[in-house]
Amino acid sequence: MPPALDWVHLDIESWNVMRDIPRPYGGNVSGLRAVWRTLETRFGG
Repeated sequence: MPPALDWVHLDIESWNVMRDIPRPYGGNVSGLRAVWRTLETRFGG
C-alpha cells in the first residue's frame, strides 16, 4: 500500500454466543452498525 493511503483494520466481534429470543445463536452485526454510524456521523453520509 502507498504510504499516503489512509486505512484502518477492524476486528469486530459479530457472533452471538447467548441465545436471546427472538435472536438465535449466530451472526450479530451490532458492532459493525456502531462503526458505520460513527463513520457517517464523523464524515457525513
